[in-house]
Amino acid sequence: MNQEKFIDRKEELKLLEDFLNSENKYFAIIYGRRRVGKTRLLLELYKKRKIDIFIMFEEADYETNLVKSSEIISKKFDFPYFKPKSFKELFNSLPNGTKIVLDEFSYLKNFGEFQEIVDFILKKRNIKLIVCGSLIKIMEDLSYSINSPLFGRADLIIKLNPLSFLDSIKFFNVKIEESTKIYMALGGIPRYLELVNSFDDVIKQFFTKYGLFLREGKLLLKEIFPKSSLYSKILFSIANNTTEATEIANKIGIKPNEISKYLEILVEYGLVKKEKPFMSKSKKDVRFYLKDNFFSFWHKFVWNFYNEIESGLNENALSYFNNNKNQFFGYKFEDLAKELIIYLNKTKKFPFPIEQLSKWWYKDKE
Repeated sequence: MNQEKFIDRKEELKLLEDFLNSENKYFAIIYGRRRVGKTRLLLELYKKRKIDIFIMFEEADYETNLVKSSEIISKKFDFPYFKPKSFKELFNSLPNGTKIVLDEFSYLKNFGEFQEIVDFILKKRNIKLIVCGSLIKIMEDLSYSINSPLFGRADLIIKLNPLSFLDSIKFFNVKIEESTKIYMALGGIPRYLELVNSFDDVIKQFFTKYGLFLREGKLLLKEIFPKSSLYSKILFSIANNTTEATEIANKIGIKPNEISKYLEILVEYGLVKKEKPFMSKSKKDVRFYLKDNFFSFWHKFVWNFYNEIESGLNENALSYFNNNKNQFFGYKFEDLAKELIIYLNKTKKFPFPIEQLSKWWYKDKE
C-alpha cells in the first residue's frame, strides 16, 4: 500500500483540466460519497498548479466560512485588511483569471448568493469556480433541482464513484485472493484502502473497540439520514437476504405500500440496487441487493453486534463472521464477476458483445 499513490481518475482529471483550460466554461460541480477521493482529486490539480486557491469549508455558519476564505485569499494575493462582507464581494475582489476550489461546499447550505456570482462575476472576470461536496442529496438538488438557484448553470458536473476492482487492488502488495477479499469488504473507497495492508487489518478495524471502520458505518448513516433509523434497518434486512419489498416491509414493521419510497432513496444514494431476472417483463418481479461493499459488510457483520464490539466484547461478532463469511464472499464474488465482464465488454476483450447482463431466478406459481 502507498498512501501517496494517486490511482486512476484519468477521465475525471482530463475533464477538469479541459474545463480549466476552456475559454467559455466557468462553473463546475463535483460530488460523491464521503471518502471516495474528491478532495484528493482536486489536490492533484492543485499540486500541478492548475488551481490558484483551495478552500475547504468548515461545518459551521456562513460568517466562519467567509472569514476563513478571506484569510486564505488575503495571504495568497497579499491583500492587507481584506474583510469582505459577503462571498459576492469576495469574488468581485479576486484577480482576473483566478481558478478557485470551494471544497465541502454543501456545508454552506444557503446558495442563493452564488447565483449572482455565477451569472455576473465569473464570466466577467474569467474566474473558474469548482465546488465540491459530500452531502449527496444537497449536491444533487443543487445541480439538478429546478428550484435550485444554480440549476442549469454548471458547465461540468461530475459524480465521483468508487474505484473499480482492478484499480483498487493496485493499493496492495498481497496475493490476489487477499486483495480481492479486502475489496469485497471495503469496496473501491480510496481512504479505506489506504488504512489497511491486509485482510487481518480489515477485521481489526471492524471488530475492535477502537477500530476506525466500527464507527464509520454509523457516522455515515447519521450524516446521510439524520432523521430516520429506518434506512439502517432496511439495509440490515437486505444484508441478511431479505430482498423483496414486501418482505423487507414486514421485517422492519412498516406497511408494504410505504417501503418503496425508502428503497428508491437508497437506490438513488447508491447503497442499494434493484434487479429484475433476465428477460422478465413484470414490473413486480424485482429484488433489492446492497450495492456498496462497505455498507454490505458493516450491516451483515457489525450492525447487530455494534454495542458489544464498542464495549470490547467481540467474540459473538467474530464467531458470526467466521460462520457466514463464505456466503457473504460468494454473493460478492458474483458482483465482482459481473463488474469484470462489463469491463471486458467495454474494452472489447470479451469473446462476444454483451447486450444484457442480469440475475435469473424462478418462482413456482402457487
